[in-house]
Amino acid sequence: MIKKITLAIIFVATILVAGCNQATSISEPVQTHTARPTSTFISPTVTPTRTPFPTPKTQAYPFPTQTPDPTAVAIFNDWNSKHLLINPNYNPMYIPAHTKISPDRSWIAASLLDDYTIHVAEIDGNKVWELTCDVFDKRGCLGVGILRWSKDSQYLYYIPITFGERTFGHYETSSLARLNVHTGHSEKLLNDTYEEISFYEFEISPDSNLLAYADGVHPKKVFVVDLKSKKENIIDLAFEPDFITHVIWQDNAHLLLNMGYRQSRLIIQLNIKTGEQRTIISDDTNFYIIKDIVDEKIIFVNRLIPSWKGSFTGNEYIYIDIDSGEVTYIPTIIPEQ
Repeated sequence: MIKKITLAIIFVATILVAGCNQATSISEPVQTHTARPTSTFISPTVTPTRTPFPTPKTQAYPFPTQTPDPTAVAIFNDWNSKHLLINPNYNPMYIPAHTKISPDRSWIAASLLDDYTIHVAEIDGNKVWELTCDVFDKRGCLGVGILRWSKDSQYLYYIPITFGERTFGHYETSSLARLNVHTGHSEKLLNDTYEEISFYEFEISPDSNLLAYADGVHPKKVFVVDLKSKKENIIDLAFEPDFITHVIWQDNAHLLLNMGYRQSRLIIQLNIKTGEQRTIISDDTNFYIIKDIVDEKIIFVNRLIPSWKGSFTGNEYIYIDIDSGEVTYIPTIIPEQ
C-alpha cells in the first residue's frame, strides 16, 4: 500500500514539473508602442531600444577635426572678416545672440544684441553683408532669431522676430528669409500669409526645398513646409516629449529628433513621407546631444552622464549607426604630462 502511494506521488510530481517546463518555454507576447492616430500619416511604429555593448569597440570613424563654431565670446572687430577675433575679454554689449559658420568654413554670420542687425562676413575674403531685419516685415522687427546655412553654403536662412519679446530659445515670427551670400540678395520665403510661428528649432533640408521646425506651443508635433508650394504637413509624434531640442535632416526624407522626456533623453528617426518613427536612443539616465552626421548613416553624439547633485560625472563621445543601433565608443585621449 505504501509503495502504491509513493509511486502515485512521484507520478503526480513528474507531471507538475513537466507542465512547469512547458509553461516557461512559451514566449511572452511582444509589446508594441501604440501611437495616436494621425490624419495625414500612418500610425508610427517604434523599434526596441538598442542593446548596449558590454565593452568598447574599436574606433571605426575618425574623430571630427573641424574647428568649433564661435561661442558667445566671438565678435566682429570693425566688421572686417580679416580681424575676426575670439576675444576672452569681450565687451558684454557686443555678445552675439547667434553665430554660425557655413558648412564650407568660408562664411560666418552673427546677430548682435545691441543693434538687431545680421552681419555676414567672408572669412578669407572682403565681402561683408549687413541686414537690418525690419525691412522684411511691415510691422517692424524686434530682433533676429535662429541662423541656419544651406548645405552648399550659398544661402543663410534667418528669422526676423516680429511678435512678443525677444528671448533665447523662443522666437515668435511670421516669416522666414534667406540671404544669397554670393549676390547679397535677400528674400522672404514665408510671408504674412503665415500667422505667428513660435520657433524653438528649425532646419532646411539638404536640397533646400523643405523647412522642418518644432515650435513652443505643440511639443508633440513636427512641422514640415514645402518652401515652393508653401504646403505644410503636421506630423504627430508617437512619444510624449516635454520639448524637442534638435531637428536635424538625415537626408531629404528623414529627420533625426533629439527629445526630452522627463529625465530621459530620446533620439528618434522620423520618415516625413510615411510618418514612421523609430527609436535610435532611449535612456532614462543619460543625456544625448547629436553633434554631426557622417555620410547619412552614422551620427556623432555627445553623451552626458548626470550625477545626483545635478551636474555631470561623465562626458563622452560615441558614434551610433542609425540603421543597426550599433555604438562605437571613442576613447578619451589624455595628453602626456
